[in-house]
Amino acid sequence: MRQRGSLSPRALAGALVIASLISACGGPPQRSIMRRVGGQSVVGPAVSPHAYQQYIQAENAYERGEFREALQGFIETQSHTPEDPYLVSRIASTQSALGRMDDAANTLEGALQRYPRSEALWSERARLCRAQGRLEDALASARRAVEYAPLSARAALLVDSLLGDNHAEGLRRLTDFLQRSEGSHLWIWRRIFARAVAARNRHWASQAATTLWQDFAGATRNAGLRPSEPLTTAEEDWLCTASNDEEQYPPQSVPCP
Repeated sequence: MRQRGSLSPRALAGALVIASLISACGGPPQRSIMRRVGGQSVVGPAVSPHAYQQYIQAENAYERGEFREALQGFIETQSHTPEDPYLVSRIASTQSALGRMDDAANTLEGALQRYPRSEALWSERARLCRAQGRLEDALASARRAVEYAPLSARAALLVDSLLGDNHAEGLRRLTDFLQRSEGSHLWIWRRIFARAVAARNRHWASQAATTLWQDFAGATRNAGLRPSEPLTTAEEDWLCTASNDEEQYPPQSVPCP
């Protein structure tokens, strides 16, 4: 359970985006700076520590489900940094949470006219379309997010979530993401594992399960954390269950705990 005032991973990621806009030592804002948002390089203005604090409060309100307070906070933050498409995406997300779907759509459409290459805006549009049952539009928007931010794991996972039972395309897109990205991505590997099992792709299922074991589960065990995190029972079974069905199970390649 998070302590009151702490941020969720998504909120923390957003906080780091906003924090990167604050000018050093609280001095006057710079004209513009470069920072990373997801897998995308973005140029934008610096903001004041006061605006950053407003943003943190808005994110905390959002996490508590106090969406009216969150919306007010995001709008107030935007008044200090009007040229930030990520903040616009948070405003639209909060409007959607309040059931104001038309307002959210208008917010996004207006912002996309100004920032047509924003991963944050296209991703939020995909989520809104999904909530409205417009799955084709949702998938098209998510693909635009990946097009403009090919290194964004968030965008890659959003596309995957919209592909449904199309396991072959899902697996292809996820493995393509690994080819162009750097570092380990826990949730990308977990989705590769799930897609590979469903598609009966022995190679990628074995590689994903082994990577999850070696790169993620081992670290949690060494730290004395719950052995079920982050490796699931299904993932452990893939590694540890002896089977003669070569199409379904790969040979056991690492020792079981």
